[in-house]
Amino acid sequence: MTTENPRADKVAVVYNSIDEHFWDTPDPSDVARVRERFQLDHQFVLYVGTIKPHKNLVRLIEAFARLRDGAFDDLKLLIIGDEISKLPALRRAVHSHKLHKHVRFLGFLNDHTLAVLYRMAAVFAFPSLYEGFGLPPLEAMASGTPVVTSNISSLPEVAGDAAVLVDPY
Repeated sequence: MTTENPRADKVAVVYNSIDEHFWDTPDPSDVARVRERFQLDHQFVLYVGTIKPHKNLVRLIEAFARLRDGAFDDLKLLIIGDEISKLPALRRAVHSHKLHKHVRFLGFLNDHTLAVLYRMAAVFAFPSLYEGFGLPPLEAMASGTPVVTSNISSLPEVAGDAAVLVDPY
């Protein structure tokens, strides 16, 4: 009796990948449009992903507050993701650290605008406590943006030595 699958020739493995437009340098007019639309006149840290507790965004806001207390008092934090209202702890963290002028929640953005923001960011932060894969760090890397991500779950394998890996706790 053979253990081979008789339908193996009908199976195709499709690996996770990022969209090609994250590799492209945006047109300067697109950068100007995004800069004006979101009033981005300072350097910023960028987070892109879902808004869920395991994404560790409260801790990201706390770390951002400590960063601003140091030499980075002009830095902003942009959090991009849907359903901010489902995690009220984020707004509480912003207010408890008096960051309401420095942290912005932009909600869902199309991929074209997102690609421009990746290129404009000073750094991309992804402090997730658990990921099955983690495409946003790869999108940021393809855009040429430095990445800081968790040293746990799948992220060390995804990022390799191309990102700064940190303890998300």
